[in-house]
Amino acid sequence: FALPSRGTFVLHPGICPEYRNAHGCFWALANDDLQKVGATLLQVDEGVDTGPVYRYFSYPYDEVSESPFVIESRVV
Repeated sequence: FALPSRGTFVLHPGICPEYRNAHGCFWALANDDLQKVGATLLQVDEGVDTGPVYRYFSYPYDEVSESPFVIESRVV
């Protein structure tokens, strides 16, 4: 991951560090943690979603009419 001069980046579907690993948006919704539904742009390091965070992204959604999978796919 160190070959690119500025490192490798990932857009993770979930707000890190609270919702690392797969399906972060789903778990934020399941936990009724609606302020943590979004995505994180972070640099890849040796850990799992533990690199430096560069930005958080979110957008308006309706958890009543949209499924967690639709919300997650729209976030990323």
